[in-house]
Amino acid sequence: MWRAVLVVFFSEVLFVYPCFLGIGSGCHIPEIKFYLFKYLFLKNIKDIVAKWSNASD
Repeated sequence: MWRAVLVVFFSEVLFVYPCFLGIGSGCHIPEIKFYLFKYLFLKNIKDIVAKWSNASD
């Protein structure tokens, strides 16, 4: 779980925030990258919850 949290945190810091600030090179459409990140984040959380549910059964 901690690995997933760290990956999400660093992905957000390295890719999403620089995009909004206009720092990232070739980041012309930050909204798309932001929504893609949020989609991947939510998908990752659902996978983690599913694993926990299966482990408790």
